[in-house]
Amino acid sequence: LEPLLERTLERTLEWLLERLLEWLLEPLEWLLERLLVRLLEAVGMAVGMAVGTAVGMAVGMAVGTAVGSAVGMAVGTAVGTGVGTDVGAVVGTDVRTDVGMAVGT
Repeated sequence: LEPLLERTLERTLEWLLERLLEWLLEPLEWLLERLLVRLLEAVGMAVGMAVGTAVGMAVGMAVGTAVGSAVGMAVGTAVGTGVGTDVGAVVGTDVRTDVGMAVGT
């Protein structure tokens, strides 16, 4: 009878220890899982923000440079043409007048 009681006691103790470990580890497993999820979310946000900022800055600089160059060229050409035409007309008129007066005189 003694060996039977001993085996029964051993099995009972093993079973109790297994249940106790499960009971203790379940909350710990859940906590670790939640911490891992939070860590991955934080890393993902940081990487996403860094990449998004870098790409946004690069695109913004490229578009800004292209638009600025185009606008600058257009304005510069228009102003330069207008000023050139006005100056040319004034100088040409004065030269013609002076030459005409000199020749006519």
